[in-house]
Amino acid sequence: MIVMSMVVLVQLATHGVRQKISVLKDSEIKGYDNVFSYLMKNIETIKKNNRSLNWYLQQYLKLATAWYASERIFISDGDTIFSVDLIDKISKSPILLATKENVSRYNNGLKLLGLPCNCNSFIANGGIFEPSELNKLNTSAETWFISSLNTLLTAEIDCDFSEYQIQGSLLAYRMQTKKLNFFRRFDLIKDISNVRYMEDQDIIYLVTKALKKYDAISFEPTHKRSNLKRILAKIAYSTNYSW
Repeated sequence: MIVMSMVVLVQLATHGVRQKISVLKDSEIKGYDNVFSYLMKNIETIKKNNRSLNWYLQQYLKLATAWYASERIFISDGDTIFSVDLIDKISKSPILLATKENVSRYNNGLKLLGLPCNCNSFIANGGIFEPSELNKLNTSAETWFISSLNTLLTAEIDCDFSEYQIQGSLLAYRMQTKKLNFFRRFDLIKDISNVRYMEDQDIIYLVTKALKKYDAISFEPTHKRSNLKRILAKIAYSTNYSW
């Protein structure tokens, strides 16, 4: 994941300033050991819910990072690239990012946790996180996360956990929402499995071109792939389809 303060976001949008990058190991995030241990102990239940340990662990890492941040931050999945125009808009006036994803099961989860729901999908692979909203839950990130998963993993209704849907729903009352023009499977347009560096000129050209018509694109090479999916993706891309 990539984390930026709003100050850095503004500098990036207005001047293209590249800040010094700090790299943290997962284990350096507060509460990591306890959450990892909990997920390992409940791995069979997690599998029965058609999820993986890493699915929930990466969500905890984002939530915990925001939970203990000293200011509002923007978090992005490492596989997603947002356009400069979009970053510019967010830096000038913080907004929530929304997509077309069906979030009924995530909203079911929010209801079980006693949190507000929203008809918008905030699962946009990135977004603003506000520590002050998370801190209103009056507990530590790891305690709340583990308690929440205990509730959702044993629920009798179809539900799931989404860090982006949680934070977006908590902020919806105070921020405007922008529907993204988002292409999620750019890896089906350009295979990057054998490319070692993003400096590859072919990739740079294709990404630059794509971000002229999309707000964001993502590379998800570990997701299911097939020739049919590649054909459908190219048709979708040629028609500016968003999902």
